[in-house]
Amino acid sequence: MPKHKLSFKGTNNNTLIAEFDTPDNVEQRFIALYAPCFTCTKNLRAIKYISKMLNKKGISLFRFDFPGLGESEGDFSQSNFSTNLENIKHAYNYLKDNYEAPKLLIGHSLGGAAMLKMTMELPEVVATAVIAAPDTPSHLIGKLKRNKEEAEIYGVSKRNIGGEVFSLTKGFFDNLILNSEDFDLSKITKPLLVMHSPDDDTIDLDYSLKIFNQVSGHKSFITLNNVGHLMMKPKDAEYVGKLITTWIGTYLD
Repeated sequence: MPKHKLSFKGTNNNTLIAEFDTPDNVEQRFIALYAPCFTCTKNLRAIKYISKMLNKKGISLFRFDFPGLGESEGDFSQSNFSTNLENIKHAYNYLKDNYEAPKLLIGHSLGGAAMLKMTMELPEVVATAVIAAPDTPSHLIGKLKRNKEEAEIYGVSKRNIGGEVFSLTKGFFDNLILNSEDFDLSKITKPLLVMHSPDDDTIDLDYSLKIFNQVSGHKSFITLNNVGHLMMKPKDAEYVGKLITTWIGTYLD
């Protein structure tokens, strides 16, 4: 699985750092673009194992850090769901201009919500797979209720996530609400794979069922038993990767 570290320009002219995992001794079939979970980076262990499985089947994976996360430039406090969408578009256009447009979108958790939004907006995308995704971006507010209340009063609230402190602004929460007002999943007519674990203690399985029930067109739902939210065990992440490669073969072989 050869890795290529790349950079491209994102919102506010920030330099965003990406890794492009390409197949080894297997001809590339197409490119997949990955959006990680909230505050996660491109180097989350599960992504690497998913990428490994995709590469074995000739699928290259492009994964990057949003502004202020991982190795990318920028101030996280100035980012929101809308800037995430813009940066996914920047990544898509970078690939289209320098390699080829990605045909598969993969998103995890809030990254899954972002990819649902992008599915119909990126013309050369054929299909999308989401893992442990909420049915609207505003779902995150329920997990950050105290921070939203503090941000309403003081304009910003601090949150320790995984040992790192993040600044969450009132504008960040307002943007989640704004993006949820026009989050019409019935507009999705491209093939969609929805995956979720019943033992996910971060996002309930019911939210993925709502996604599945709302979308139009071809759709598949897979229950990831005993996998959890972050797919911490390598075998679980590899299993998810295998499921994606098997499913996408219906549409891109």
